[in-house]
Amino acid sequence: MKIIPAFIFVFALNVSYSQEHFIGKAFKLTTDFDEENCQGLGRCDCCSADLIFVANNLFYYIPTCQGSTYYYRGNYVVTKDSLTLYFDPIEVVNAYNWEAEVDENAEKFLLTSERKEMGSSLIAIESCNEKLLIRTITDKTPELGLENTNWSTSKLIELEQSEPMKVLLNR
Repeated sequence: MKIIPAFIFVFALNVSYSQEHFIGKAFKLTTDFDEENCQGLGRCDCCSADLIFVANNLFYYIPTCQGSTYYYRGNYVVTKDSLTLYFDPIEVVNAYNWEAEVDENAEKFLLTSERKEMGSSLIAIESCNEKLLIRTITDKTPELGLENTNWSTSKLIELEQSEPMKVLLNR
């Protein structure tokens, strides 16, 4: 019997990310994520958010909870395998007005803004079934998200023209 030497090659995928990987992209983040099947489930209230990267290191973070939508913005910095979100100290809330359920004359949503220190959030850049995955690593309950391939420039324009975003962007 002739012995043939076996060679095993292990290739490490060493991807380095930059701002260009994120400009114009949006991610749907959730704490309810099935990593085995690589999909966000979002089967809960108050557990999902949109993270949108726009030009010039600007991002928008928009979580929803019990009928209300929260709006944040800030700047981000990308390193080799992570990114850091630095939040501006403002929170805009388009809050569902529960009074509207019993008073038909009441406004359905109430728009408010206040100064709120949010600090920063560190996000790991990973892959899941060969898709770009981001994972918050500074939160007690990590949010995971894949790129939202239904996102478009027209949706960004529509978003930025909404009343809550006008308040957030001081327009």
